[in-house]
Amino acid sequence: MENQPRARRQTVIKWVYLTSIFFLFVWLADIFVGDLFFLRSGGIVIGEQAVVATEFPVTVRDVHVRTGDEVKAGSVVAVASSQAVAESIARLTAQLGHLEAQRAELSVRGQSVEALIAMASERSDIAAGARKEIEKLWKQGYLPLDKRTAAAESEFRGRQDLESLLAERQIVSSEMESLAGILSDAQAAIEELKALYDDGRFRAPIDGIVSAVAVHKGAVANVGEPMVQIYSQNRYVLAYVPTGALYSVAAGDSVHLLTGLDSYQGVISSIEPYAAALPSEFQRAFSPVERQQVIRIRFKEDEAPPPLFTKVEVHGEICIRMMAGNAWKRIWSLF
Repeated sequence: MENQPRARRQTVIKWVYLTSIFFLFVWLADIFVGDLFFLRSGGIVIGEQAVVATEFPVTVRDVHVRTGDEVKAGSVVAVASSQAVAESIARLTAQLGHLEAQRAELSVRGQSVEALIAMASERSDIAAGARKEIEKLWKQGYLPLDKRTAAAESEFRGRQDLESLLAERQIVSSEMESLAGILSDAQAAIEELKALYDDGRFRAPIDGIVSAVAVHKGAVANVGEPMVQIYSQNRYVLAYVPTGALYSVAAGDSVHLLTGLDSYQGVISSIEPYAAALPSEFQRAFSPVERQQVIRIRFKEDEAPPPLFTKVEVHGEICIRMMAGNAWKRIWSLF
C-alpha cells in the first residue's frame, strides 16, 4: 500500500518530465525551423507618401506646419519667394506687351491697306475705262499713239498698285494670325507660371500627417529638394516574407497584427516581388540582409489602425500551409 503513492508520484514526475522534454523540443523546433512552417514576420505601419517640393529655387518666408500636424489637401504648408520666377514673369509680361504692340501696329496697317485697296480699285477701274475710250478714239484717228500708250501705262500702274495692296493685305492677315497664336501661347505660359508659383504658396497635395519638415524660415530650397513630407491617413502595413518557406501567402489571406498588447485584423492586399524601392523608413526599421518578398496588408474597415511607423508583428491565421507537390521532399531535406 505504501508503494502506491510512491508509484503515483513517480508517474506524475515521469509525465511532467516527458511533457517538459516535449515542450522543450517544440520550443527548440520553433526557434530553428518554425519560420519554415509559420507566417511570422515584422512589419511597419505606413501610408501613401507625398512630398511638397519646389520646381524652382526659392527662399522660404514662412512654414505653417510642424512634424505631426494633420493637414488637408490644398492647405498651405509653406510660403516662399523666388527671384527667378519673378524675373521670368516680368520678362514674359514684357514680351507679351511687345507682342500686343505689334498686333496693334498690324491692325492699323491692315485698316490702312483696306482703305487704300478701295481707292486703288476705283482708280484701276477708271484707268481701264479711260484706256478703252482712248483706244476707240485712237482707232478712229482722233488721238495720236502716245495718248494711247500713256493710257495703257496708267491702267497698268493702277492695276499694279491694286495687286500690291491685295498682296500686302494677305501678308498682314497671315502675320495677324501667326501673332495671335504667339500671343495665346505667351498668355498661357504666364498663366501657367503664375498658377505654378501661386504667389509662393506651397500646398499639401493630400490629406494626411506631416512626417518631416526639411526647411525653416529663411532657408533656400533648390529645385527638387523636399520641403515637407506627408503621409496619408489611409494606413497599411508593409512586411517582409522570407522565401523558401513551407507555407504560401496570397492576396486576400487574413492575418493577425500585434503591437505590444494590442491586436488587429488585416488582409493581404498585394504581394510585391522584391524588397526594392521601398520607403526609407521601412528599410531603416528592418535592414534586410537579403532580398525578400514584401506583402502589403490593409486593415479591416472596422479597425482603427495604430500610429504611423509603428512596428508590428505579422502572424498568419493558419499555422501550417504546406505547398502542394514537393512539400514533403523539402521537409525531408531538412534532416
